[in-house]
Parts: sequence; C-alpha cells; structure tokens
Amino acid sequence: MRVIRGVLTVLAALLLTAGTAVAAVPASSDRIIYVLSDTFELGPNQFAAQSAWCPPGTKVTGGWVGGGAELHSSYPHGDGSGWRGAVRSRDYGMHYNVGAICVPGLTDYNIQTENAPVTAGVDSTRIAFCSTGEVVGGGASASDLNVILKRSTVFHNTIGGRSGWNAGYLNNDPVTRIVNTHAICANGTVNRTVTTSTTPTSEGMDITVRCPQPGTIPISGGGYGPGLMATSASRPYPADPTYSAFTVWAGWPQQADRGVSVICAG
Repeated sequence: MRVIRGVLTVLAALLLTAGTAVAAVPASSDRIIYVLSDTFELGPNQFAAQSAWCPPGTKVTGGWVGGGAELHSSYPHGDGSGWRGAVRSRDYGMHYNVGAICVPGLTDYNIQTENAPVTAGVDSTRIAFCSTGEVVGGGASASDLNVILKRSTVFHNTIGGRSGWNAGYLNNDPVTRIVNTHAICANGTVNRTVTTSTTPTSEGMDITVRCPQPGTIPISGGGYGPGLMATSASRPYPADPTYSAFTVWAGWPQQADRGVSVICAG
C-alpha cells in the first residue's frame, strides 16, 4: 500500500505495518494523506472488493477506485478507517486498486447514511444530512446493478444551514432497488472551500476543477449531469504534480452541461 503525503519535500520511505511499503511524494499540503492500495488482478467475469486503509490518527473523507474493471460500489468504512471499492471484470481479465483520502485533526467525525428504495423506472434524489453545526467533508453513493448514478455531489442548504451529500439515481430495473447515500460529517478541516464548475462536455470526457487556494488539495469531490453512468470515476487529478485538482470521468450519453464539485482543505 502506497501513501502519498501532502508535503513539499520528498520524505524517505517507511513501514507502517509489516510488509506494507509507504512512500511520500511532493504535493501541496502537509496534513492530508492519499493512500493507494496494492493493485489487484481479476480473471474474466469475477467480482471482488478491496480497501485502502488510513494511517492511525486520520479519518477518511473521500476515496476512489482505479483500473479498468466495472465499478460496482465505492464508499467509506463506517468507522472512517478507510475506503472500500467493489468491482466486476468483464469477459477478460482486469486489474484495479483503491484509494483513500485521509485527514488528521477532525472533530465530531461521523458518517450519516440514507438507505432508501427507488421504484422501478423512477428518477430519485436522496440526501444524507450532517447535523446542524457540522460540515460535510465528503460523501459517496452506492446502489444495486442497473441503477444509474446521475449525481453524487456536496449539498448545502442555504436556508437551514445544514450540509450533506446529494445523490441522484435512475432505476432502470423492472423492480424496486435500494440505494445508499453517505455523508461524511466533521469539523476541524483547515482552509476548507467548496468549488463547483459546470462545463458542456461530450461523451466520455473528463471534467477537472482546481482548488482555489494555494496549499490546499482535494479531500473529496463529486459530479453531476443528466446521465452520469455508474461506471464513472472521480479522484484527485493524477497528472497534476501538486495534487491540487479533482477530475471526474463518465460515459455520459449525450452533449450537455455537466459539473464537478470539489471540497479542498490544507
């Protein structure tokens, strides 16, 4: 398992646990830690789930699943200790890994989950709310197969002052399916900002948005559009050596406005 620490200088590799190599690379923050699991191989038509675990003293605020396998679910462990991703391979072998974004110094940390049924053929919005006085640090959405994820992004109610995680689902199955929306709630983030960018894009294109303040990097993010597919991926932008941006990719079916939301901290 590889750890990417948000530091300005390259640190020496060390061992967190026996047999687990940990290395540091340059980034923009001295607090936030990106953890990348080992790469796992899948044979044809296999289902598997793995996790990336946060170091002691940190809690997970976001995560991602990388590789070529079909994404089934991507969500935090209930105690905030890491991020779990479940995938399925197609008719040929594939590989994948799991990433976790880990933040120290958080207070009042908890994960609120909204489990709800979605009727066949229905387009439904679900919001998992944080308690009053807490801010959302991240979130996730999970569903059964044949449920299209149209939106998974930060939510803030300017009237009531509550924040949370907003997800939109379209159930394409002939039967009712269960969807799960998770809001990661906490206080104690430093220089927290929420930035949203809307861009007209065509099928299969990336949208990337940068953190607005120097020295801050993504602790979570999400996307929305008219037809965001369940196989979409969202993660810190790997081509940016400072890790100061967030990108979402999805097989959107037509040209339309789509957006990316990113929560940044330092």
